[in-house]
Amino acid sequence: MNLVANEFRVKNGLIVGGDIVPDGDSTRDLGTSSLYFAEAYIDKITTTGVIELGHASQTTLSGSGGTLSVEGTAVVLAGGANHDGFSDFVANEHIDHSGVSISSGSGLTGGGTIAATRTLTVGAGTGITVNTNDVAITAAQTGITSVLNTSLVAGRDAHNQIKFSTDDQIIFRVGNADGVTFKASGEIEATKFDGALEGNADTASVASRVVVVANDAAGSFVNENNLILFSPDGASSNDGGNLTPESSTDFHYNPSTTILTVPKITGNLTGNASGSAGTVTSIGNLTGDVTSSNRATTIANNAVTLAKMAGLARGKIIYGDSNGDPAALALGTNGKVLTSNGTDISWQSPASGGDANQTITTGTGISGADSGDDGNFTASITAAQTGITSVLNTGLVIGRDADNQIKFATDNQMIFRVGADDGVTFKASGEIEATSLDISGDGDIDGSLIVGTGTQPLPANGVVTIINDDSDTTKTLLLVDNESDATNGPVLTLYRNTASPAIDDILGKIELNGEDAGGNPRAYGSIRQESTTVGDGSHDGTMFLNVAISGTQTDVIAVDGTGGYGGLTHTPSGIKTLGNVVGATSTANNNYITLLEVPHATFKAVKASIHITDSSSNEVQTQETIAHYDGSNANYSNYGIIFDGAAAIGAIEVDINSSNIRIRFKNTQGATRSIAGSIHAVCHP
Repeated sequence: MNLVANEFRVKNGLIVGGDIVPDGDSTRDLGTSSLYFAEAYIDKITTTGVIELGHASQTTLSGSGGTLSVEGTAVVLAGGANHDGFSDFVANEHIDHSGVSISSGSGLTGGGTIAATRTLTVGAGTGITVNTNDVAITAAQTGITSVLNTSLVAGRDAHNQIKFSTDDQIIFRVGNADGVTFKASGEIEATKFDGALEGNADTASVASRVVVVANDAAGSFVNENNLILFSPDGASSNDGGNLTPESSTDFHYNPSTTILTVPKITGNLTGNASGSAGTVTSIGNLTGDVTSSNRATTIANNAVTLAKMAGLARGKIIYGDSNGDPAALALGTNGKVLTSNGTDISWQSPASGGDANQTITTGTGISGADSGDDGNFTASITAAQTGITSVLNTGLVIGRDADNQIKFATDNQMIFRVGADDGVTFKASGEIEATSLDISGDGDIDGSLIVGTGTQPLPANGVVTIINDDSDTTKTLLLVDNESDATNGPVLTLYRNTASPAIDDILGKIELNGEDAGGNPRAYGSIRQESTTVGDGSHDGTMFLNVAISGTQTDVIAVDGTGGYGGLTHTPSGIKTLGNVVGATSTANNNYITLLEVPHATFKAVKASIHITDSSSNEVQTQETIAHYDGSNANYSNYGIIFDGAAAIGAIEVDINSSNIRIRFKNTQGATRSIAGSIHAVCHP
């Protein structure tokens, strides 16, 4: 059918079941430049020619041998093409590298564009070494003149440091702990002083009274050396709390000769003292125009007045003679002048005496000028001293004024004076003597420590006594733990340190004391811990609660681990409460688990509540048992049995095992079961 001559038009659509094909080659277009298909679904286009896109002069697609060729101008895709999706895509092939460069930063040289290989070089500096594979700090630093930093730390490792991070403080860290701290006020704060502590610690008080008691039985003073003892309240009758000074027998008083013998005195000493130079380590200081410090005597400046030199003839001059002794130069005659030959001085005529105008040459640290022929010369010490390399003098004092000094006048000591008082003293033995000590760590104090100034009513003082006189204070002793974790907390430990521990040793005791209506100190109660057994790794202990009953100290409760069970005993009656738990145990049929054993020599009857679980079948059994020892056998009765299974798990039996009343449970399930149990028992004597 030829449709060229006669058009075939379809108004509402044409549906064709088969193919529409031309009857021969056609040059007709499907559509024209002005008419087109609005929508056309074409499953496949098969052609041996080209597919024109728009117009042949623009772009054509042609295929041959599996190759798709694009001819004409470039193909423009709306939204762009997936560049990386092309089969011949090569990464970084078409990047403009001309705008990319490498710049050397601080301490580096080199760089440039990436058109060629570039090398960055690290520049070495003072104290910095650049090696082949690394940059290192030079081990031997010689160019550093100052190291200043608000967080500076210098040292060997974390255990050996000098820390400058705290303002106006220098902290010395030794052995993983901050130790000595130098403060701006001149105070030295130390975690520990090893040696005798002379002076007052911040928290220590001095005893208000010392009592000397005669050694003779009659109590009258005789010609003997009486050992000086210290009692807690100063009463001579109270001899139960005598404290001797550090195991010394050299501290005594002779009332006949009124001589006090002491091994050592620290502080001011007034009056007369006697003893050999070899045993006197510290004496009192002289005051006034003549002062002394540790056996060194000093005459104050301008203290030797003209009145002290009475007897010197008019016109005479005191000078040093050939023996090095002071001597008085005879009065010269009229017209004579005083001259020197470089060794001695003498009176001579002006013509034979020295030059009319002497030249004086100043040296390092000295400046001055000659005012003329009158012989007057003014000299002064240069304010900025740069040439002095050593200052050594037995009376040397360095400081700002009388209130700010470091004093070297005492042999083998350096004394720091701050304010109007000598404060800290460094001694050759490594001892630091201070008027005030702020202890933030351990304190090694040889002797007793009393905190507070009130009265001690008890018969005996301890090593440490804390006294509270403030009625408004609710806490006399407060232990605080600032740790943020959940372990330990404040711990008060009482430790009996003995090389020969024994059974029934009292390991520690807390007493609760007060006064009775008569004003007498009384013990009203205590908590005490004793050792029951002292086996290595198998030790047992017993804790006692003690109260006063009608004025008598009585142990009312004892808690122990006797027999392997934790138990509580009411000691006046002898009734003991025990508890025990047996973990899940694989128990064969008709076999037992032992719940509790108590010695029948101590206890004759037991009442127990028992709970049994069978985890194999998730069953439980609860009951009570009463047992009685008749001298040979154990009689018992079970009652109140409750179980949640079809039958009871088993049975409670009581018998005699050696010297014990034994309570045990028997598995009657007919098979091996995982049995566990717990028991609470009251044992009667």
